[in-house]
Amino acid sequence: MTPSIRVLKQVLLVTGIVGLIALNAAQATVVVTTANQIGDGVNTFNPTFTPINTAADLLYHLAPSASAGSFTLEISGGIPILNDGAFGPLTTGTVGSHPALATVGTGGGAGTSLTYTLPTAKVLQSFVVYGGWNDNGRDQQLFNVSYSLDGTSFLPLGSVDFNPTVAEKLQSATQVTFTDSTGSFAAGVPIKALTITYPNGVENGYAGVTEVAAYAVPEPNSIALAVVGGTGLLGMLRRRKA
Repeated sequence: MTPSIRVLKQVLLVTGIVGLIALNAAQATVVVTTANQIGDGVNTFNPTFTPINTAADLLYHLAPSASAGSFTLEISGGIPILNDGAFGPLTTGTVGSHPALATVGTGGGAGTSLTYTLPTAKVLQSFVVYGGWNDNGRDQQLFNVSYSLDGTSFLPLGSVDFNPTVAEKLQSATQVTFTDSTGSFAAGVPIKALTITYPNGVENGYAGVTEVAAYAVPEPNSIALAVVGGTGLLGMLRRRKA
């Protein structure tokens, strides 16, 4: 095979892969689901969303590679609480501090963007953001999410504008989950970084966020081990019954 033919084949192969990724991405649909839980306004409220799987969360205790704005308005917990594995508790009434939350939005100098760069690029299955406030005044989830395959250039992943209806003086906790109709983002290509941006328009200028988490598609080896383990356990149970 001559060098020119070899180069041409390589170009066609790369072009075909890129085209396949683009086709799959065009056919995929990012699905955004939302949930809301409400406190009684009297007792400290601990949301009962499914606990974060800290062993699988790729953002757990990962410091952002870039950020803009202040995430500590009203004596909030700031960036570190966003991936400490817990969402809450939410206090009652008008309080002077919000240690379980970080403040995001464009009002008052709140946090306007966060970028998390993964140590190793992963095929992502879901991205989850938890938020809330001690009342209904700052519980809106309004943000955009972008992803990067190389850690430099970013493409839009999805957006959300979720402002639940909650009576005054009741704590409000929110959950926003991004998934993909195909089971993985970016047509199954490993993602290197995620950026969250907070545009204009959030109620009262800024809102509360308490946790962000990202989960990878289980690797084939992990799935195989789970199947083998399950088969072995089933065999043991059958032998015991016999």
